[in-house]
Amino acid sequence: MIKVRIAVCDDQVEFQNVILSNLERYKDKYDIDVSTYSSGEELIEAIMNNCFFHTIFLDIQIKGINGIKTAEEIRKYDSRVNIIFVTSYADYAVEGYEVSALHYILKPITSEKFDAVFSKALSNWEYMNNKISIKVGIKIVLLDVSSILYIESQGREVYFYTKETSYRTYSSFSKEHKRLEKFDFVQPHRCYSVNLAYIKAIEKDRVILSDDRSIPLSRDKYRYFYSKYANYILR
Repeated sequence: MIKVRIAVCDDQVEFQNVILSNLERYKDKYDIDVSTYSSGEELIEAIMNNCFFHTIFLDIQIKGINGIKTAEEIRKYDSRVNIIFVTSYADYAVEGYEVSALHYILKPITSEKFDAVFSKALSNWEYMNNKISIKVGIKIVLLDVSSILYIESQGREVYFYTKETSYRTYSSFSKEHKRLEKFDFVQPHRCYSVNLAYIKAIEKDRVILSDDRSIPLSRDKYRYFYSKYANYILR
C-alpha cells in the first residue's frame, strides 16, 4: 500500500475534522499519515525540521502569517509538495498560482469538492514520482519525468531537456515519445515532444514554455496539440 503523508493547516478544528473525515474514505487504498497544524508558523517549523509531505491542505485566512505567505516559505524548502488552499473566498485562489498551488477548495467543503481536488493531488504525486532511465554514453541516468520540459529528435539522437541541463541518448524518437506520452507529453512538431505541465502560451506557429524557450508548432498539428492542452488544463 502506498504511503501518503498529508499536512492539514487550519486554525479552526472543525475544518481540520472535515478534511480528516474525507481522508478516512481513502484509507482502504492508501496508507495515509496525517499531521495537523493550527498556524503557518507551526507548519513551516515542521518542514524546516525535515518533515516531508506529499500534500498540504492550507487555510488562506489562518492566524499569524496567512496561507499565501506560509506557502511562499514552504516553497523555499520544498518545490514539489502539492499545496491545496482552503478558502471561503474564490478571489484568493488567483494568488495561489504565484506559489504553484495545485488547486483550492472553497468552504464549505463537500465530499464532491474534496474528491475532485484530492484525486488530482494523488495523480500529480504519482506523476512527480515517476522516473525513466536513459543511456547517456556508458552511463544510465535516472530522470524524474516531472523534470523533463521536452525532448527533441536530432537524427539518430534524442535530447532530453530539463530546466538545468540536457542529456543526449542514441535512441528512436518514436520510442522515447511513446514512453512519455502517458505522462502528458504531446508532439507539437514531428521532432519534438513537450511536457504540457510546462506550457506558458500557445501561439500560431510555436509553443512557449515556462522558461520562455520556444518550440515549433506545425500547422498540421495545431488543432490536435491545442485540444490536448485544453483537455489537460480542464482536467
